[in-house]
Amino acid sequence: MTGRAVAATAGALVVAAHAVAMPLLIDGCRRDELAVRVRGGAVAATFDLDGDVPAGLRDRVEARVDGAPAASARPGPGLHRRSWHVGYRGGYARAVGAAQLVGPFQDAAAPPCSGRLVVGQRFLDDGAAGPGTVAALVRDQVALGMKGFSQFPVGDFDKVTAVEARWARFGEPEDPELFGALLADPGAMLGARWRTEGYARVRLVLAMDRVDAEVIVALVPRVDTPAAGATRLAFEVFTVVHLDFGNRIVDFAADVVDADARVTRVAREQLDAAILQAFDPPPPLPLPGGRALEVVYCPGAQIEVTSRGHAALPLALKLSGPAGADGALPPAFGRVAPARPAPDTTLAFDLDLDALNALLFELWRTGFLDEQLDAAGLDRRFNADPTVASLLTLRMSPLRLALPPVVSPGPHGLRMAADLRVQLADGAHVTPARVWAALDVALTPTDGAHDVALAELELACEPAPGVLRPCYADLVGATRARAADARAELSAVLRNILTRLFTGQRVAAPGTPAELVLGAPVTSARLDGASATVHLAIPARLEPVP
Repeated sequence: MTGRAVAATAGALVVAAHAVAMPLLIDGCRRDELAVRVRGGAVAATFDLDGDVPAGLRDRVEARVDGAPAASARPGPGLHRRSWHVGYRGGYARAVGAAQLVGPFQDAAAPPCSGRLVVGQRFLDDGAAGPGTVAALVRDQVALGMKGFSQFPVGDFDKVTAVEARWARFGEPEDPELFGALLADPGAMLGARWRTEGYARVRLVLAMDRVDAEVIVALVPRVDTPAAGATRLAFEVFTVVHLDFGNRIVDFAADVVDADARVTRVAREQLDAAILQAFDPPPPLPLPGGRALEVVYCPGAQIEVTSRGHAALPLALKLSGPAGADGALPPAFGRVAPARPAPDTTLAFDLDLDALNALLFELWRTGFLDEQLDAAGLDRRFNADPTVASLLTLRMSPLRLALPPVVSPGPHGLRMAADLRVQLADGAHVTPARVWAALDVALTPTDGAHDVALAELELACEPAPGVLRPCYADLVGATRARAADARAELSAVLRNILTRLFTGQRVAAPGTPAELVLGAPVTSARLDGASATVHLAIPARLEPVP
């Protein structure tokens, strides 16, 4: 055999040996792929989400909860994520995760007092009874109601020459005159009985032919709970009228015919129509699709009043339907003391995390948030992207929220976490998948600007119910890399949702002379440990009902 033949034979043997050894080598180097069978429900009173991993990876998989080592995690209320991570040589890593909504939860039958409505002095009176204020409404309604009034000895009604409306705390010098000798200490008697710190004080001067009538009204608020169980704001009204003719004979005649009482009765009838309806509880706030958000006053809660400042009425967001999928309810974080309202406040809502998450729950339960996702068209944008359309066969379905989003304190303000579902189609093959997303929302206290950034984005395929596998990691990584480009767009989406909820809304109860018109909210946040409060300052004005 020639040397060339020997070499050829030897080469053939080497190739054959490699061919025989390669499957054995590959089999020896093969690692178990990361797959997790999740244990634990989507909703739990306490966090108990766990999972089983392949035996060959058990010693190499690291479990985390909300990014921290699972062994040290003690999740409280909220939406939490457990994830499983494994690393390979060369920096290659894979991970999957699942979310769980954790209690304690809010009681839908007895919603907590987790918000407050702030009515500022500017809404009562801007100093000039300008258009849109309660003072202007009272002036116009009383003038309309007194039109044609004529009575001896005061004469004919001419016009309202002065009006002012302000918040007053109990203990002011005018109290004894307003509330009478029987209520020498109205704060102790009325305030303790109705749990209010003060009242709305309205002063009117009515010009008559022979006298000017000064009418002073105190409206003491209280929260009533009728037999039907719905709360409403009511007022106890106290009125005093001064008539000074400067003439003993005419003064005597006025006393004989009880002119004070008659003017009081007529003026009070008009004040009832103007003032009480101006403070009437708003009807449910309408949402697109025939839905509504119902806000109720909290029975037994203290009504805060500061003189010439504001009144704050405790509120609860009423959940109008049953629990969501898997028994989901909004988590209960607890209350945070809100900041003092700004002096130029007309109307504002202070919502702590319980109120905010109840709001998100209601918007999720009624399908409003899924509609917003459809309107944003994330699936359509992905599928129509030139790179995706030309290089990939992968297409995604519209995203759907599996659980209500939850807002909690975050490293840069507030963080909103969401657990979503999507279908990934690669040709005829369709795979269900879970998407975890978290947004950091920074609210600037000075101007209410919204800076929204994508904090987390993870994808796990679910080829069988409860079984999670890593998939399309490069695609998710590319999406994260482009997240900075979407910051302005995410901020705009948040602004648009707030705008749709409030701006331009016209709120009026049947039979009232005016409707409340809301403007664009300015939003800020105040963090306090494990909870927070969000302040929505809303320009508001009263307009006569057409």
